Amino acid sequence: MEANTKEINELWAAYLATKLTPEEAQLTKAFEAARQQFVSEVLGPMQEALRKQDVPAAQAIQKDKMDVSYDAVRKNISALVKLQFDEGKKE
Repeated sequence: MEANTKEINELWAAYLATKLTPEEAQLTKAFEAARQQFVSEVLGPMQEALRKQDVPAAQAIQKDKMDVSYDAVRKNISALVKLQFDEGKKE
């Protein structure tokens, strides 16, 4: 998991280093905020529960927080992907 997170962070940093349109910059900020909230409120606590072998706690996090928190991530990344397709069509 940590290797995947590192690779994701590196790819994201490379993407952010490109020239972003104003709308794209706004969408990336919204995505980053949603992703950070998801990581801190869902993934981190779930990983910690699983490290402690506390399956009921991990299941409770998944049941109570996963879908709601990930919806914001999904919404923002979907908007960013749509923008990428739209910009690609223009070019």
